[in-house]
Amino acid sequence: MKKTALIIGNSEYENVSKLKNPTNDSFDIKTALEGIGFVVVYDENLSLKKFNKIVKSFSDTAIGSDILFFYYAGHGLQYNGENFLVPVDANIEDSEEISSESINLKTIENRFSNTNSKANIFILDSCRDNPFSNNIKQYAHSRNIIPQINRGLANTTISISESLIAFATSPNEVALDNPNGRNGLFTKSLLKHINKENLTIQEILDLTGKDIVDESGDKQRPWIHNSIFKSKAILNFNKENQVSQIDNEIHLKEIQKLKDELKAKERENRDIDTLELEIKNTLKDMKTTKDIEILEKAKDKLNALNSKIETIQLDSSDSKKYLRDDVLVYTGKANEFNVIKKVQEHKENEEKVQILFTELQKKQSFFSFTNISELEILEEEIEKLINKIKTWKDPGTSLVWQLKIENETFKWDDIQEYADKLNKEKYAGYDDWKIPTIDELTTIMTKESFKNKKSNSGKTYIKKSLLASMNMEYQWFWSSTEFKKNLSQAWRISFYYSFDDYLDKSNNGYVRCVRKG
Repeated sequence: MKKTALIIGNSEYENVSKLKNPTNDSFDIKTALEGIGFVVVYDENLSLKKFNKIVKSFSDTAIGSDILFFYYAGHGLQYNGENFLVPVDANIEDSEEISSESINLKTIENRFSNTNSKANIFILDSCRDNPFSNNIKQYAHSRNIIPQINRGLANTTISISESLIAFATSPNEVALDNPNGRNGLFTKSLLKHINKENLTIQEILDLTGKDIVDESGDKQRPWIHNSIFKSKAILNFNKENQVSQIDNEIHLKEIQKLKDELKAKERENRDIDTLELEIKNTLKDMKTTKDIEILEKAKDKLNALNSKIETIQLDSSDSKKYLRDDVLVYTGKANEFNVIKKVQEHKENEEKVQILFTELQKKQSFFSFTNISELEILEEEIEKLINKIKTWKDPGTSLVWQLKIENETFKWDDIQEYADKLNKEKYAGYDDWKIPTIDELTTIMTKESFKNKKSNSGKTYIKKSLLASMNMEYQWFWSSTEFKKNLSQAWRISFYYSFDDYLDKSNNGYVRCVRKG
């Protein structure tokens, strides 16, 4: 896997006050990424010229990356809805000079778009007060115009497909610097999680955000826009400790194979049913005809049917059991088909009929058929088994929960579409699945944590029957409940931290559907 990173930290500003944390932040991020296999291009305290040069040079190096990671710490500005990264030699006196004295984030995006990377990650720890605000105010005052000054960075998206952008705090807000520590609050929290094995970048940032919200007393909330869908964007992939698909998936494949084999046998039995009807009709002809030619044709037809039957082999060895046969034998016995009586009625054909009768008696074993009803019963049992391993019914609430969850995250506006998909497919045999409310979701969260080998921390606060399906350390699950005070947000729950929270609907989370038992 090709993992490349461009890390830049600017602290030693020439025309405004210096910053304490950015070079420490960038260096520590560099060290962390190198430790998990990234090829890192690193520099600090860059002028405008050097900034542009290193972005161009890195873009050539990063072509074909599986993960492209860009991290910047330093001053950042917004102007006319666009974001700019400030080099150390910037000297801005007027808002209109921002675009010529700084690096437009769009310029970096355009460079990186040519690398055709599978996942593009932009992390900006640059949400600070505009250091040139006094200059801009003085210039505007001297010309009797209104100065354009905004706090922090502007709400934006990345134009590159398969990309994620994260700010240290919400748009138009200022992040806390943590002046008494080596790192700023955002990067300090990010460093705790960035090298954790088999976590996606979204999960790493969720952990980071939780730490920041807790430490800042909810005064700082990181902002994330994620449009990475094709790649999992796992920064530190460890195959040996990788969480494999749930064992049930293997069982499902095995059961599906058996189910397909049984359907094939069912088709064979339908063929036999057709043969059975043909035999009945042929014997009917034998019982009623006076024409020797018709009897000859009936005999030939039975021989042909016999050959066809011989080609149908009902081999039950793959299912490791032999189905009990219900023998449906058509032999020509006098009490069943009354052939003897008809032979006596037609003395002129007695010899030929007797030959046919004798052959039918010899070949009676070829007219035995497997009872299709037993196959149908077995198939129903298999279907019930499949459904059983797909769901779990909570005895306390009688709610039936989706057991296997998708290893995919969704924005809140897309979660109903996922439930509709389950219903269309009749997941586990049902078409009444829904997104749980926050109250319903809370019923499967526990106060006590349980050991979970698939969790890096070794613990998960979820009912034991659902434990095996939690295949990641940190999972936020959406509920259908909106946050009444702000309808752009909705409630979600963490089974890692055992608490609920509300978050902007544009963020991503996992989904576990439910139905009434």
